[in-house]
Amino acid sequence: MVLGEAASASAAIIYCDDRLTIGVDSHNSLLVNNSATAFTAAMRRLMADRDLLQRMQHASKLLIPQLTADEMCTKFLHVYRSVLPK
Repeated sequence: MVLGEAASASAAIIYCDDRLTIGVDSHNSLLVNNSATAFTAAMRRLMADRDLLQRMQHASKLLIPQLTADEMCTKFLHVYRSVLPK
């Protein structure tokens, strides 16, 4: 849920779990190793590269229609239905 909220706020996202796919992509987020050092390096990268930060913020803004409550509900139902026995 936090990733969707971050994208809805037009934020660049830094995350460390490669299993996450909703609300993140290579255009709006940085996938880093699960360490404070990697997170810090990503933060510094975004602070130093304002163009990258602005591009990622804009890309997050473009994802907002895909992250509405109705859209998220539909996506979660799809996942649940895909694992339930038929």
